[in-house]
Amino acid sequence: MVQNTVNGKLLPHTAYFTDQINEHYAYMQEKGVRLDPIIEEGECGWHFDLYDPDGNVITIWRAKNLRGVC
Repeated sequence: MVQNTVNGKLLPHTAYFTDQINEHYAYMQEKGVRLDPIIEEGECGWHFDLYDPDGNVITIWRAKNLRGVC
């Protein structure tokens, strides 16, 4: 399977939303999952990317507001 890119950066195949982004990040880190740092995206909230064993990107988001929209 080929993953799409923008400006050379892999785009995620899927994204998941959580209210516990720091806890999920710490858990994945403990398990040795390849992770990018948590990034704050202003009014949109926070996110980080993780990589499955094949290198595909999965994004984890925590929205700043309850509606989950920017």
